[in-house]
Amino acid sequence: MAVQVALANSSIGVAAFRQFAAAMDLPVPVSSQMRKNARKYSDLMVRENERDMKAWSEKVKEMNSILGNAPDSPIKGEADSRYKSALYAGLGKKPGQPSPHAHSTFCEGVTARRLILAHFLAQKQCSTCQRQQLRRKRVRPGRVQKAKKHKCTANLKQHDVIGNEELAGREIGKKLLANKVLVSHILTDGDSHFAKGLSEVMMEARGKRTKPLRDFVHMGRSVAKAVRHGTWSKEMFPGNTAARRNKVKSRFAEELRVRLNAEHDSAVLKFGKRRQKMEAAMEDVMDAIPSCYMGTHDFCSTHSMVCNARRRWKTDRRYLPVKCLHPNSSDIKELRRIMEKRLGKKALESTRYCMDSNKAESVNRQSSKNVPKSGNWIETLPGRFSTTVHSSNNGPALSIVKRRAAAGIPLSPMSPTVKALESMERDRLYRRKYRNEPECKQRALANRIHGFKTYDELQEMGTYKSGNVPSAEKKRKVVTKVPRGKEDHTYNRMEGEGPTLDSDSPGWTDTSGDETD
Repeated sequence: MAVQVALANSSIGVAAFRQFAAAMDLPVPVSSQMRKNARKYSDLMVRENERDMKAWSEKVKEMNSILGNAPDSPIKGEADSRYKSALYAGLGKKPGQPSPHAHSTFCEGVTARRLILAHFLAQKQCSTCQRQQLRRKRVRPGRVQKAKKHKCTANLKQHDVIGNEELAGREIGKKLLANKVLVSHILTDGDSHFAKGLSEVMMEARGKRTKPLRDFVHMGRSVAKAVRHGTWSKEMFPGNTAARRNKVKSRFAEELRVRLNAEHDSAVLKFGKRRQKMEAAMEDVMDAIPSCYMGTHDFCSTHSMVCNARRRWKTDRRYLPVKCLHPNSSDIKELRRIMEKRLGKKALESTRYCMDSNKAESVNRQSSKNVPKSGNWIETLPGRFSTTVHSSNNGPALSIVKRRAAAGIPLSPMSPTVKALESMERDRLYRRKYRNEPECKQRALANRIHGFKTYDELQEMGTYKSGNVPSAEKKRKVVTKVPRGKEDHTYNRMEGEGPTLDSDSPGWTDTSGDETD
């Protein structure tokens, strides 16, 4: 069971662990017993994680009381999904090899720490059902094969949509209501239907719909995508060729994303929750940005939040490789339409709490580590995802202690492992605090700017688009066709014909001492 506690928090399976034990000259366990223990641990971990999330829900209610609210007052949360579909991850494989599943999580913020209060796992595969289906195909016509009763791991039908986020929203909403947790706002990405399913469940429980919010990170990506696919004049982006103009347009997409986020963050620090002043200020910002990129800063001093007479917005230090653009009236209208996606009234309404989906994305990355899409876990998949959630809520060190206690093998307080786990936890907290320091973020920004500069200098070197590389016509060789059966192989050459290897050649092998022919 201790082995299963360790394997569930990594991508190592039974076969890989047996090879690991053999390489370390350790007793190699039997694979059948390991799989039996894995199924036992999976069921145990699902129950332990549900109990742990219920305990954290009670902590959230206590935090509401400390903040002066009612214990059962609604909270704000974020949600995201992770997919492994046979249509994408298993394309070209045989039926039954890929494991179609979807994992959705709901995260809630408590002061500086974010917690996962509910998650839902959708799965289509069941190993027992697959074996029974193969047996039915082998049975003679006319004979009936009785289905064996078993605990089916699939909770979706084969023809259902694996990426049904509305269904995930309803299931997670039911789990939250079971723990008496209400949700007032839910943060999702732009193409998610999770909020619709959760809102229906909360509407039935509290008579109010859950309001959807947008993540500013995904909104920035949508702005960059709109710039790349927008309709622009030929004079908008400078360049002698279409390739150079497209390069400037691609860089301007990232530049505009960073600029709009900077303007919004500065306005939040200045106006706070004053909504009307915020909207008026963003209207002035959208009027000043086009002229700022044209090289004139007449409106920046009075309208912009990050560009004024004392400190200019230096685009050349960020992403844009040119100093100014040349938009006409139609380009300014197109630019205004794109900026509305980030600084318009609807966008400001959906981002008024300045929330992000970093916690949900981090859970997805942890799930990719524990359950990579290249693996195929069917029976133990719920336990592995429950281990991921449990480790994210409690931290890796405390999670190991709790999972061993739940498995019936608690650690002794005098064990040297306790000190090692405490050291791991201190190192983890130190690294997280170090990454959030302003100096560390400034160094990361400087490295990113330096990387863009290096990319500009070296991106054409060593590619077939470069003028230094010979063209395809010069490198093309004349191939003479040889009749079949007349090929000149090396073993058909007589002695003295063709290239030979001497003792100094890298491919020469001395066979004079071989006893066999």
